[in-house]
Amino acid sequence: PVVTPDEERFMLDVLNHSLRIPLCHDDIAGRYAGFRPLLAGRQDNTADLSRRHAIVSDPESGVITVVGGKLTTYRRMAQETVDALHIASLTTSRTTGLPLVGAAPPDVLSGVDAPQRLVRRYGIEATSIARMAAREPGLMEPVADGLQPLRVELRFGVLHEGALTVDDLLDRRVRLGVIAEDRRAAEPAAAAAIAAV
Repeated sequence: PVVTPDEERFMLDVLNHSLRIPLCHDDIAGRYAGFRPLLAGRQDNTADLSRRHAIVSDPESGVITVVGGKLTTYRRMAQETVDALHIASLTTSRTTGLPLVGAAPPDVLSGVDAPQRLVRRYGIEATSIARMAAREPGLMEPVADGLQPLRVELRFGVLHEGALTVDDLLDRRVRLGVIAEDRRAAEPAAAAAIAAV
């Protein structure tokens, strides 16, 4: 999907209601468009449709389908999907009691021996990322001049987060894909991270 001129004008109009100096088309550094899966409804306007999800089980095939929903409720969707499976060895999903990877209380995170950028992004995982960079000091350099992500974040994305492509690294791991200029600057580092593994 792409941002249409009408969508861009709408966003600028809304934003400019709150700004003393209005922004225009030339001020936009990057654009992002996406699709949101919505449950069918009776409304003509998709803005009026529910953002909720549904877990649908086909009684004949046993296939379970997750429809609708949003990224922020993925754990709830996973829990309800596992609960719908009725697996004898699992009474209910355990997802609500499992911390996210890297998650820790603030007092624990404040004691992590790693650069704050890594701690903010990776939590307690930052220690192992910093150790990886200690073995190869060039990994603590930014992916390109003027950009914050470090080369070690790209390496970590390949080795521990399953990134397989430059697009995967830049768009979904370090979020540099939105601004075309940043993406172009970071592509050599991303390609090198993939090639090094």
